[in-house]
Amino acid sequence: MSENTQNQNPKQEQYSLNDDRRVKVLSPGALVAKRFFRNRLAVVGLSILVAMFLFSFVGGLVSPYGQDEQFFTYTQMSKEFVGVTRNDSMRFVVADGQNFGSIAQSKALEAVKKGNTEFNYKDVDYTVDILSDDFYVVYQGRDIMGYASRDLVNEADGAPKFSFDVKLAALTAMTAGEKEFAADGVDYSYSEEDKVVATVTYRFEEAKGTSLADYAKSLGGEGMIVDVNEDLAQATAQAAGMYLVICAGEDGFHSLTLSYPAEREAEFTLYAEFMRNSFVVSGQSNG
Repeated sequence: MSENTQNQNPKQEQYSLNDDRRVKVLSPGALVAKRFFRNRLAVVGLSILVAMFLFSFVGGLVSPYGQDEQFFTYTQMSKEFVGVTRNDSMRFVVADGQNFGSIAQSKALEAVKKGNTEFNYKDVDYTVDILSDDFYVVYQGRDIMGYASRDLVNEADGAPKFSFDVKLAALTAMTAGEKEFAADGVDYSYSEEDKVVATVTYRFEEAKGTSLADYAKSLGGEGMIVDVNEDLAQATAQAAGMYLVICAGEDGFHSLTLSYPAEREAEFTLYAEFMRNSFVVSGQSNG
């Protein structure tokens, strides 16, 4: 029996210390894997890559947004692009052959409002001859660049067209209270009855629960024909000798009034329409 036991449990072969068979040989892949898993940072990077790979397949199941869903947002930006100085009724006329643009004209108006008789624009000196509150003339040296006036000088139907010199001489005579004047070698005279006058007045009044139509009638009377545009918060009103443009803002009513002789209504129709389209309140056109 002892002999059978010995046959079933044969003696393990003993190797000497210098025998190569005592050394366990690893394959190159096993050697790389062993070194890889010993590096903690490498294991963390592998875990992240595996998680990203898996999420690319299962992420759509847990995400609340679809792959083809688009997102929109609307923002409002406010920026001041231009500043405007309101010129209620002064109209500038440039002398023939002179280059005196709108910016130079605004500089002249600014100087007059400040009470100055000189101003500079683009290194050019100008002088202003203020003949009255309603009339002034701008010079560059001795050359007349133009004039600004609240009064209009127009030719009668069929009459020759007035030159700049005639209009300037007429306004100068009217300002001085003279009834006669000469220009371009021709003598002229005028009477107050033939004078064409148009005045433009700007008003502001706080809103007090009054409608646009009621406010227009309060300015011009019950005879005003009022046209209200609710989309533009604007009203226009017209009667003999008067045209109104009214805008309703959050702070109150802004209105422009054009007054003219009732018998000259046809002459001022286009100007009234121009005024309506040019009326600006709070930086936004209401025409």
